[in-house]
Amino acid sequence: MTDINQAVKNLARARQTRDKYERELTEVNEAIQERYGAMLERARDLLYAAEADVANAETDVKKLAVAAYEATGNKKSHPAVPVAIYTILDYNMLEALEYCQERLPGAVKWSKPVLDKRAFEKAARILMPKFVTVTEEPCARIARDLSEFIEE
Repeated sequence: MTDINQAVKNLARARQTRDKYERELTEVNEAIQERYGAMLERARDLLYAAEADVANAETDVKKLAVAAYEATGNKKSHPAVPVAIYTILDYNMLEALEYCQERLPGAVKWSKPVLDKRAFEKAARILMPKFVTVTEEPCARIARDLSEFIEE
């Protein structure tokens, strides 16, 4: 084992080297910022604007696809934007837990006890307890690759 004096010298050298490279990195960052900072800021602004445009366009496409489905019943009004129907269950969690404790113990995590939401909802779709309201919501899904729809 090295003695304490040597260990302190090693630490001092290591810190000196680290400080040297910290200064070097700071200098390089400042040079990059000075030379390319405005370009970087502009590129960032353009990307943020493009992301906002994409989000708005996706919202419009989804709304139009759902509206077309609701008007015609056709889930595939466009090949890149199919509409799926999701079943939504609405219920009071405490009421569901009480129901499951009495009638569906497999949907209760007994260690706490808490409702196993996935198990309950799977069973509720079949059993249809009176306190559960079922609604169906159309939801449009946009394909990832839309390159074939770009006109050149």
